[in-house]
Amino acid sequence: MSRLESFIRRMQAQRDCINLAAGMIEDVPGVVWEFGLGNGRSYDHLRETFPDREVFVFDLKPYAPMEFRPPEDRLIVGDVLQTVPAAAAASAGKVALLHYDVGTGHRDDDVALAHTLSNAIAPALAPNAIAMGVYELSIPGTSALETPEHIGPGRYFIYRRDGV
Repeated sequence: MSRLESFIRRMQAQRDCINLAAGMIEDVPGVVWEFGLGNGRSYDHLRETFPDREVFVFDLKPYAPMEFRPPEDRLIVGDVLQTVPAAAAASAGKVALLHYDVGTGHRDDDVALAHTLSNAIAPALAPNAIAMGVYELSIPGTSALETPEHIGPGRYFIYRRDGV
């Protein structure tokens, strides 16, 4: 499969999983966290899909056009290994949806980062919150869910925070 085909499938999986999550968190109060702003495509879709929720974005060096960035007070800039633990402590139990799409292009490094951040993310998730992303997460207190049938195995991962 070409890189272009892989990218298209990833974007379709991302859109479909975000849309699925919208129904799953209807009754879960809280904000949305986006990891990785990139060009702002996912952020734009999240703010359209969840117009009544605040969407916070974590990014090392935002370069998206201004119209595809969150307001300054919802953009957390810096190394996620440093910014997430403090944000998770301040937002304990207040995140209804977490979308994880941080990537450097080095798969082994990206998988290791997702695993490392999983423990830091856990306190922020509300009961029955959804966490999802392009990499497997190992967030304590979550259970893996099935992705839609048309999404290939290992393409996207969805988790539900256990009710507390």
